Amino acid sequence: REWRQKIIPRWRSEWSMSKENPIIDMEMAVAQVDDDYEFLKQLIDDFLEDWQNRGVAFTSSLKKLESGTDEKAAAGALECLRKDAHAVKGSAMNLGLVRVSSVAKLLELQAKNVKDGKYDLAKLQEYTKNLQKHVQEVNKEHEAILKAHEQQNS
Repeated sequence: REWRQKIIPRWRSEWSMSKENPIIDMEMAVAQVDDDYEFLKQLIDDFLEDWQNRGVAFTSSLKKLESGTDEKAAAGALECLRKDAHAVKGSAMNLGLVRVSSVAKLLELQAKNVKDGKYDLAKLQEYTKNLQKHVQEVNKEHEAILKAHEQQNS
């Protein structure tokens, strides 16, 4: 709990760009893991590692849609986008990655929004781009928090 008392106030002042919509909601995150910082660190590391594969999957699905693929292949690509967005949404929310979770939810809903085989490719591209941007922000903020934690322990 000592690390929490030192890190959270610093996080609030230095790292969080917005109090209403932080990159990492540390209070939410630490509550999820019963103040076990090492476990939280590992979970975020795992999330970022998993993102490498999911990011590739998002890109691959979008490329299929951008190529004007047939309706059956498009439906498969949309379903992959939806499933991956759903998984990212849940994982991110459990880790306090509020922005990532919010954009993943938008992407999930947009991938389900198909009428007569038509979908909004521009919105799918926009949400995927925003999702990638927010995951990069999580990575930067996570690294800053790790560095601060290491400095306090040395």
